[in-house]
Order: sequence, then structure tokens, then C-alpha cells
Amino acid sequence: MTTSSRERFFLTAAGTLAVGLLAAAPAFSTAAEPADVPDNAAREEVAEFTPSVVVTATRTARAVDHIPGSVVAIGGPDLENIQLSSLDGNQVLAQAIPGYTASYDDLTTSGELLRGKRPQFFLDGVLISTPLRDIGRMSSAMVDPLVIDHIEVVNGASAIEGLGGSGGMINYITKTPKEEGVVNTVQTAMETQFRSDWIGWKATGLTMVKKDHVDFLLAVGTQSRPMYYDARGNLEYLNSNGSYMDSTANAITAKLGYNFGADNAQRLQVYFNNFDLVGGNDYNSLTPGNRAKGIVQSAHRGPNPGPAFANHIREASASYINNGLFGGTLTVLAYLGREVFPNTGAIDPSKQDPNIAPIGTLIDASSLRSNKDGVKAYWAKNDFLVEGFNLNFGYDYNEDNTSQYLALTNRVWLPNLHFTANSGYAQGSYDWGPLTFSGGARYQAGRISVPTFRTLYQTAPATNGVVFEGGGKSYNTSVYNAGMVYRLPAGWSTFVGFSQGYDLPDIGTVIRNTNKPGQSINTVVNVNPILTTSYEAGVNWRGVHGNFGTDIYYDRSPASTLVVTDPNTLLQSVSRNPQVRKGLELTGEWRFDHRFKVSGSYSHMLAFTSLAPGQPVGLHITPASTVGQDPDKAVIRFDYTPTQYLALDLVESHFWGMNLNSTYPTTSVYRWVTTPYNLMDGSISYKTESYGSITVGCSNILNTFQIVNEVGTSNTTYYAIQGRKYTVTYQISF
Repeated sequence: MTTSSRERFFLTAAGTLAVGLLAAAPAFSTAAEPADVPDNAAREEVAEFTPSVVVTATRTARAVDHIPGSVVAIGGPDLENIQLSSLDGNQVLAQAIPGYTASYDDLTTSGELLRGKRPQFFLDGVLISTPLRDIGRMSSAMVDPLVIDHIEVVNGASAIEGLGGSGGMINYITKTPKEEGVVNTVQTAMETQFRSDWIGWKATGLTMVKKDHVDFLLAVGTQSRPMYYDARGNLEYLNSNGSYMDSTANAITAKLGYNFGADNAQRLQVYFNNFDLVGGNDYNSLTPGNRAKGIVQSAHRGPNPGPAFANHIREASASYINNGLFGGTLTVLAYLGREVFPNTGAIDPSKQDPNIAPIGTLIDASSLRSNKDGVKAYWAKNDFLVEGFNLNFGYDYNEDNTSQYLALTNRVWLPNLHFTANSGYAQGSYDWGPLTFSGGARYQAGRISVPTFRTLYQTAPATNGVVFEGGGKSYNTSVYNAGMVYRLPAGWSTFVGFSQGYDLPDIGTVIRNTNKPGQSINTVVNVNPILTTSYEAGVNWRGVHGNFGTDIYYDRSPASTLVVTDPNTLLQSVSRNPQVRKGLELTGEWRFDHRFKVSGSYSHMLAFTSLAPGQPVGLHITPASTVGQDPDKAVIRFDYTPTQYLALDLVESHFWGMNLNSTYPTTSVYRWVTTPYNLMDGSISYKTESYGSITVGCSNILNTFQIVNEVGTSNTTYYAIQGRKYTVTYQISF
């Protein structure tokens, strides 16, 4: 990174904050003189500047203008409109979160990043991601979207949920019955590109019951998705690591709650979620494309060898909440998760073994299994000891067993990694007039163990792989956060803060690719957490007609990880070099009246690393599976409701082009080139009073053709985004 780029970044950041403060100045002076408010209507408008958005991402319910950081809540009509325009759950994140990359509408979230890092995904506060061997099979492919009440996003490093928070957190919160009685909802949908292949469809039923002290939720859904085409009529690339295309998903979610005690201050709840997505195995992408001739990687009719790709997720939890314990709220949550993620068969150079079949002919399929168990217990109280001081402290225990094997040849690719961690944390905040000061710390002690095993042939052909010696290693770490929020008159506020998060390196990738004999977990990799520190500052405004926000961030990891894949052997290695990510984000919304609203966002970020420890941090990180630089992105959304029955929305997303590390040849793994492009999505909804609603949605309205990575050497990653697609959804509640 050159000095000029640093100067441009900080000048832009300083200018953004200055503009926000200058824009707020008239509001400050107006609010300082109550006599300037001419009538009751204007007084009510000023009163409505108080922010009303409350999130629980910090384990306590806090208004967003009391949190010194960027927290996004996606819910209500905004969430519903995006979901109705497309069956792609990841599109919600791409449209609503400034720093989230474009959705590839794929089962694997490889390359889909939040501020340049892969976030961790949670379902009702329970980790679903697999940090010990991150294969990126998360996002919305874990629960039926109709069950989701809202989504909370914590940008930047965070230790709120412990391990895996250095890239941010995305927590899907499911619905809980609130109103007395029974409410049934039925949702059906169809999607098509008007091609010769069959259409996709979905059907979900949701029942929510609340009677006195008891509430119950049950959702059952099924969905079948077809193959998709790009804008030029080519069948899309079917990723062997998993895809929504050519798949069937079945989901069951159940939740039972019981409120009791004085004023119903106590609650017991049990929760179960079962999600199975299985590929149809009707298509394969065994034939690569050809970059030199402009032939994209495309799927072809015919089964893949081996098992179909799948997401099998089982999650269960039991919780107890007491809102009256010593004047505060005690929450205890016990959970377990069982996940299995098989891939389809492929001729992968890294899995070749002449002892089984001639090199270049062996087809195999990997499958990852992860079992998680844990307990969370925490207590929170407002006005603890003194008025305005809010305290939250707790203890977490989690255990994770993750392994990976090759299904067709019955080979161990990664033996069972056993991880345990005990951690305690304390978080406090103090409201002093218009100021809120906050700070906290988390301490975690963990241990990871691995048995002895032999790596695959291709890691060391001369010795038929190598023996990795079993053993274990312990670690402990402490992370901190602090910040301040200043609430200004007329709905304005500013914040500044820093937070730390930590991850383990991709231990599974390191261990399975060991190529030197005599290595063990104590010699091959340092398992101490990767510490990431985030600094962030911002200005926000919330008013009766709209809102505006701008924030800048700077993240640094002294020894982060970057997974590098050899383009010839496909063997992966993990480098431990410094990384820097920094950026600027803008969000805004303006409601002209009750019928017409315009909202939008802009994101700009840079991501750098070094070629080796001790070298300059000036190499752009190209978009990869877990980290990378995102293209600048702008999103503008128009929502128009001319009548109480009719609603229209139109979303335009623009992605700037990138030419990263241009001094390297086009064949280098460090080179990444994309051209600018636009995506337009929209929907029209008609709602009736008694017969439900029908929505017609269209994604990629302009039928844009865009190659994901236009410069490179691999023909298997030369493919385009999806072309125009239509969705029709009918929903009724009774």
C-alpha cells in the first residue's frame, strides 16, 4: 500500500465525519431553542427523533444509539420484501448490509464476505458455522425463511459470542408467538427462468399459538429448486461443495415456551430445528470451462459420482429466563448441534492416489461432520448500584468435534478435532446524560486435541503421505472492548469505539495438508487465537422522515490467516501474515410520505496483507473463501405503496470493478480483475383483506452477464452470475 492510498483513505474518513457534523449543526441550533418549534405537529416530529430500534446482539436489549459500533437489524417489511422478490436467502444480506458482498445464490458462501472476512452465522444465538474447518456452508441454508423474525448483524471484530467473532456475526432470530390465539400462515412460491428445465417451488406452513402462559410455534416446509442459467443461456456452474440448484430442502422448526411466576417474569423454552437440503444429482460440472476461448464453466445433464451434496442440520436448545433475579435478568441456555455436509464427487488433484487408481482418474467426495454442545449463562441488570450503570456478565462453555473423510474411498482426510473452551466475560455501560460509556473484557481458556493419522498421498508422494503425530495443545487469551456514544439534539448521535475478536486458524486445512514427517499440533501450527482489533467511528441521524448513518473502520490482525490454493495440485496452505482492512460505509433512508420511501447504502473497503511475516503490508487480498477485498458497492431501493393493497419495490445494486495487484502477471494467484456491473431486482405485491397476498418478483431484471473473476488460470472457476429469474409467491394468514 502506498502513502498516497493511506492519505486518501484518512482524508475521506475525516471528510465524511466532518460533513456529518456540519450537516447536524443546523439541527443542533434549532433544538437548542424550543421557541422555534411553531406547533404541536412539529413538536411531535422532534419527539420522534428518539431512536426506536432495539437489538439484542450484545446479549442485552439496547437501543442502537447506545451501542458504540455498527449493528444492523433487518426485519419487518424490509426483510419481507427482499424475501418475496427472490428465494435466495443470501440476497437479504447483500441488499441490506453495506459491507456484505454480492450473493452468488449458492449453498457455499465461499467468497461471500462481511467487510472482507467471512462472518460467523448463528441461529437464535447458537453457532452454526464450523470454525475448526470452515467450509462456508452456512447463511440461510439452516432454517425456513418464513420462521425468521429478524436478522441482527454485528460488523467488525467482536467477542460477544466467543470464538469466531473477528469477522463479524450474523444472528438469525426466529419468531415467538406474541398475540393471544392461533395464527396460521401458509406460503407457496414458484420460480423459473422460462427455460426448458423444470421450475422450482416451495410450500411452508407456520402455526403460532399463544394461550395464557403457554406459546407454541411449529413450521413445516419443503422446497425444490431447479438448475439456473446465466444471461447467455449457459447452465450455471454446479459447485461440488454444494449448491441451492438441483436440490430439495425439508425443514421442521418447533418452539414451546412457558411463562410463569410473579408477573410472568420467568420463562422456560425448548426449541428444535431440523433442516435437510439434498442435491438431486441430476447434473454435474465435471467438464471445465476454457478461459482462453471464453467458454464458461457450465453444468451438464448426468449424475455426479458419489453422494449428492447436502446440508444436514439438527439443533436443539433449552433455555430458562428469570427477569426478576436480584433485580436483573438471568439467562441460561443449553444447546447441541449436529451438522453433516457431504460434497459431490469430483476429480480433485489433491485427492489423487496411484495406489487406488491412475493419477487424474480418481473421483472422490469429501464429507464434513461437526458436533457442538455448549452452555451459556449470563445475568444483566440496568441501574446496577448506581442509576445509569448497566452490567452484564456471564460464563460460556462449548465443545466441538469436527472431522472430514472421503466417502468413495473411505479415507480419513481430517481426523476428529476435539475442541473445548471455558470463558467468562463482563460488559458494562454507563449512561450519563447524552453520553454512554461502555467497556468489557472476555477471557477464554481452550484446548484442542487431534489423534495420529496419515495424510493423503498427494501431500508427500515420495512417502505416500506423512504421519501426523497426535497430541493436544492448550491456549488462553483475553480480549477487550471500549467505546463512547454522544447523543446530540434532534436525533443525531456520534460514536467511537474499539473491539477485539479472535479466531483459531483453519486448523483442519493446516493439519490435512502437512507434508513433513514428525509434525504434531505443537510444531506444525500455532493454535493460539488470531487476534483482530477493530477501530470504528461514526455519525448517525434518526428522524421522523428518515435516517442517515456513516461510519469508518480500521481492522488489524498481526498474524491472521490466508488460505492459498495451488492452482495445479489444489493443495491448500495457510499463511500467518499481518492483515489490514479499512473502509467507509454510508446508509440512508427518506420517507416522503406513507406511500413512498427511498433507501440506500454505499460501501468502500481495502484489504491488505504481506507476502511473508516482516514484509510490507501492501498486497491486496483477492476475494477468496474466507478473506478478501470486496468491490465498492452502492445499493438504492425504491418502495412505493400507492394503495393499502398494492406495493412495488425496485432495487439497483452497482458494483465497481477491481484490478487488484496489477503489477503481477495475469496468471498469478495474486491477480484479480472484475469489471463494473449493475444488478436490478424488483417485485410487485397485491394484498387482499381476506384472501392473502400475491407477489411477483424478478431478480437480475436487466439480465446482466458477469464473470466472477475475469483474470486467472483456473478453468473451473471461470463462470458467470445467474441471469434473469422470476418468482411468484402467495401467502395467507388466518
